[in-house]
Amino acid sequence: MAIPTKQALLQALSGAEGRYISGEQLAQTLGVSRAAIHKAAAALTTQGYTLEAAPRRGYRLLGGDPFCADAVGEYPAPVYVHERLDSSNQTAKRLALAGAPHGTLVLAGQQSAGRGRMGRRFESPAGKGIYLSLVLRVPVPASEALGVTVGAAVAVARAVQKFCGIELGIKWVNDLYYQGKKVCGILTEAGTSVESGLLEWLVVGIGLNLTTTPADWPEELARTAGSLFPGGPAPVGRAAVGAPWLFADVKHFLATGKHLPAPGIAERVAVAREHLQRAVAWKGERLGVLETRKHYAGYFKGIPDFKPMRIRLCTADTSEEVFGILDNILDDFSSRELF
Repeated sequence: MAIPTKQALLQALSGAEGRYISGEQLAQTLGVSRAAIHKAAAALTTQGYTLEAAPRRGYRLLGGDPFCADAVGEYPAPVYVHERLDSSNQTAKRLALAGAPHGTLVLAGQQSAGRGRMGRRFESPAGKGIYLSLVLRVPVPASEALGVTVGAAVAVARAVQKFCGIELGIKWVNDLYYQGKKVCGILTEAGTSVESGLLEWLVVGIGLNLTTTPADWPEELARTAGSLFPGGPAPVGRAAVGAPWLFADVKHFLATGKHLPAPGIAERVAVAREHLQRAVAWKGERLGVLETRKHYAGYFKGIPDFKPMRIRLCTADTSEEVFGILDNILDDFSSRELF
């Protein structure tokens, strides 16, 4: 079945990795008119994608933070995207009780009554974080529910390391910390069969602060709460959880009980490149280059003899120079054993 022009255009521009593609080439490749390309590009912009159109050059994708089902990508279960909810977990539980299938995903742009462990309030400002809940149907004893929470916490930490170049610490099983402040909370709730003693459903809720600042929280939380990229930009979109970003690791663990292997050089270079593209689009050339410097140690951790290359990355003055160094890394380190 043919996919919509808007989705096909997004795939083509994403594959170009920030390079321009002419409108004529896009029209020929997708089998549509130039007018249809223009209309699809406008629709993507409305959804939150950052596109640039230039005469005689065409279109290119600079990033953005779309919040819609299309941004989730290919996903094997129902996806519900809401700009505002009382609580993504409450919505997911209602769906679970109504028979929602395994893997059903609920995303919220804002929560008015987000909750954490022991009923504590979880602040969820609009557009500043990832607030999602997942319905699972796994016939295991209720005593094993804690293992799901632990696995989800580890998967979130691994995904943040992989795609943001940031190492998180895990505390009390379901809280994740960065630089001494809580940036993520996980709440697992379940329904159990009285007859079998097995879980009928699990709802795993994850709240991750991406760009929140102290001004977004009540005074009593501002001292203890933090975010990955205060004030922005974040190198990842809030809804881009299906392929791959945050949810890929979580989904893989919950399906197999194992974590995804460490990313290879090509994947590390790709996410570092995307982070730089987003930072430059958001903050401009100079500040964008400076913003990404502090993350290279995380992106390329565990690569033998990498220090000279990291110094080059952290002293480069232009995005063009950084992109060239990233290409060198791909050429020179792809065959190295990683740790």
